[in-house]
Amino acid sequence: MLKINSASKFDHKVNQIRKSITNPLDLRQLLLYLITSISKELQLDNISFLLTDTDAEEYQLKESIKLNKSFLTIKNDSALVNYFLSKRDLLFLSKIKILLFKLDKNTGKKKANIDLLKKLAADMEHLQSEIAVPFLYDNELIGILCIGTKANNRKFTKSDISFITSISNEFSINVYSALAHNNLKIKEKEMSSLYEVGKVISSLFDFKKTFDIIIRNASILLKSPKILLFLYDDYEAKFLIKKSLGFSDFQLGKIEESMRFKECTQILCDTTEGILIKTKTDNGYYDENVLQDLGVESVLSIPWFDEDLKIVGELRAMRPASQNAFTNRDLEIATNLANNITVALNNSKRYQKSEEHLLELSTVYNITRSLTSEFELEKIQEKVCSIFTDVLNFQRSILYLYTSDNRLIPHNASGWDKEIYQGLALDISSTIEGKSLIEGRIFQVDKKDLENYDLTAVNKLDLKEFVVLPLLIINKKPIGVLVIDTHSTAQSGSKLNLRLLTAIANQSAIIIENATLYNKSEEINQQLQKDQARTAKELQIARYIQQGLLSAKLPETKALHINASNIPCQAVGGDFFNFIPYDEKNLGVVIGDVSGKGIPAALLMTMTNSIFSEFGKRYSSPEEILKHTNKSLQSYLSRSPIFYVTAFYCIINFEKNILRFCKAGHNPPIFYRAKTDEIIFLDSEGTYLGTFDDGGFIDKNILFDTGDKLVLYTDGLTEVRNKDKKLFSKERLAELVREHHNLPAESLNKLLIENVENYGGANGNKEFADDIT
Repeated sequence: MLKINSASKFDHKVNQIRKSITNPLDLRQLLLYLITSISKELQLDNISFLLTDTDAEEYQLKESIKLNKSFLTIKNDSALVNYFLSKRDLLFLSKIKILLFKLDKNTGKKKANIDLLKKLAADMEHLQSEIAVPFLYDNELIGILCIGTKANNRKFTKSDISFITSISNEFSINVYSALAHNNLKIKEKEMSSLYEVGKVISSLFDFKKTFDIIIRNASILLKSPKILLFLYDDYEAKFLIKKSLGFSDFQLGKIEESMRFKECTQILCDTTEGILIKTKTDNGYYDENVLQDLGVESVLSIPWFDEDLKIVGELRAMRPASQNAFTNRDLEIATNLANNITVALNNSKRYQKSEEHLLELSTVYNITRSLTSEFELEKIQEKVCSIFTDVLNFQRSILYLYTSDNRLIPHNASGWDKEIYQGLALDISSTIEGKSLIEGRIFQVDKKDLENYDLTAVNKLDLKEFVVLPLLIINKKPIGVLVIDTHSTAQSGSKLNLRLLTAIANQSAIIIENATLYNKSEEINQQLQKDQARTAKELQIARYIQQGLLSAKLPETKALHINASNIPCQAVGGDFFNFIPYDEKNLGVVIGDVSGKGIPAALLMTMTNSIFSEFGKRYSSPEEILKHTNKSLQSYLSRSPIFYVTAFYCIINFEKNILRFCKAGHNPPIFYRAKTDEIIFLDSEGTYLGTFDDGGFIDKNILFDTGDKLVLYTDGLTEVRNKDKKLFSKERLAELVREHHNLPAESLNKLLIENVENYGGANGNKEFADDIT
């Protein structure tokens, strides 16, 4: 420690300062009181205090008075710091300048001494310090007190220097303790934040929500205004930017132009470790000009891994020059955050795969149902071809049927005129179409790879890239092949879902074979016609019954004006709504949609509506009602996993003007607030009913007032497409509600349906593809 000259003279002043500090572990209070007391005692123009930051490997400005800088640092390897660690004494800028003047006149002195003095002078001028005072504890320089000039350019006296030295000696241990306490609090806060963020991120399943929450929390935890999230895309076979934060359109354009900056840093550098770049000039990874254009000085890059420890993504956090550079501590925080991100991404991928598989099953089921709704062989063949163009969005498709003389004859096509393919006959022994049928497997074909095959049909149909699907039934009996043109479509190349195409081809083969047998048997044909007529009659009766259930008398109340409509796309549908009155002050309302359409959906709809009626009377919380309904539906749907139900349940309290609601994977209703002319989508957590044990349902509340509107609807309304195949969308629906909010409920209901009909009617078809409520 420094020796104190005439220390007793300043004991009273030092003790006064010590007694005035109420909380010696409060770092900011301690430093502020010290520099305030010193400034007042010495009448200084300016004074500041720099504290060590071991992670940043520098000393940073923590508190100051009358300093014209808010951001000030000095590196650990600076001349000033090295001097204090070796000499442990005060430094005076005036004395350094006098020594420099003398040494410059005496050329015989060593140049090394002159260089050291110049560096010390430069450091002190950088810190705006006339006197630099070290605060040392246990051979460690924990801080630097920078004392500026005295007011009116008065000189420092020996008494001033003794006072400053006493402060340094007496309060070094206090500063050390307060700094240690402050660092501990910061680390505790960081760990707590990481824990809370980790809980949220690792519990997510929705991909889009996962990225949104990751980027927001990463920005907060890492104090980073600019973030990029990279994820490996299996289809593109490269890393893509999935989410960005803090970049202008110009800067995103610069990123797009830089091939190296768009790549995963760990892959480029052949490492699996996190990478810390403190300054743009001191890095071997990115182009310095790109970082300059992005306004970036310091970068953190952390990889994400899949379950096989393969790098699948990267979190890249960035700071501008106006912020402190990232430190090793920031690298630790980012690494812990990346571990949680890895868990979240793996959860999301599993969930996404299960959703994709469920969607595939639903697609195959709906296509099969569509095909089996036809009985004429020619119409079935036409529908098989149109499914691949109209439903699956391929460019063209053609159906060949197998004949007993080992040939394939085209029977129907979508995208080609009949004159083009009429008269074609393919020998199964010399064509790629025949090879697919013989071997019973799918071929993804590029014309330039077919040198050894008969290309008569390929050339006539002008095929370049295509897929051949064999149509086989039990015991590999050949039915024919489907050829799908994949050239210049969104589903070309590796994006093809071959599993889905195989399932559709298998179902198509069975249905075509059944229809062929049907056409060959007059007796079977007549019986099927009778069955069809009976089924149609039953469906009509079922429609009357279902419409009767849904169009029962609406609740009458002075507080609300209610109107409702249900339009099934088929004879019967899967949409439903219901009103459950609790008392004169509360009314329950539910709307829902069963997956699929037709009889199965109608049966499940009726059962679900009954369950809601029962539980709606028992419980007064939408969350509880959805939980119990979910549990009941699970027991019914456990053997039919392709079905699920979406729903929105709310309870309207007329006395308190409160709407309490909860959602189970349903479209968010539209709430129009009249006073502010504001549209609010009533969204909340919660997944489909009948699918998971814990649906994650959460109640939410919203206040309503006179003139407000609430529009509940199913996806059949917002997913109507026009001739350009663009969706009607909930945003368009919301704007209509805002524009016509003054209409009464019945008129508004009618206007919304007419608008949707006209939107879809622009495509030449006013029939809806899905039920509408």
